[in-house]
Amino acid sequence: MKLSALLIAALAAGCPLVREGALRASVVVSDPTDCVPLAQRCVAGVPVVCSPTLVPGSTHHREWPSLPRSGDGSQRGCAGGCVVDADSGVAHCAPATDGGL
Repeated sequence: MKLSALLIAALAAGCPLVREGALRASVVVSDPTDCVPLAQRCVAGVPVVCSPTLVPGSTHHREWPSLPRSGDGSQRGCAGGCVVDADSGVAHCAPATDGGL
């Protein structure tokens, strides 16, 4: 009995629609959006990149933060603000200022 439940769970995890359902239930995963694959931008002081893969069953992609989460699970942000390089289109953290000292 446990083996069959484990097998069903493993098979379901490989299903893109089941995996997408789990992602949508998560509070730390962004909602699907209409973004250009691999394009980068700043969202609330965090550099994000648009996934090259479509969300299963959708015509949208998902944006993923370029910064790791902190130890408490909250999303890290850029201390000096987030900027997108005009030439390369790469989003990154600007240097933090020291207040002019």
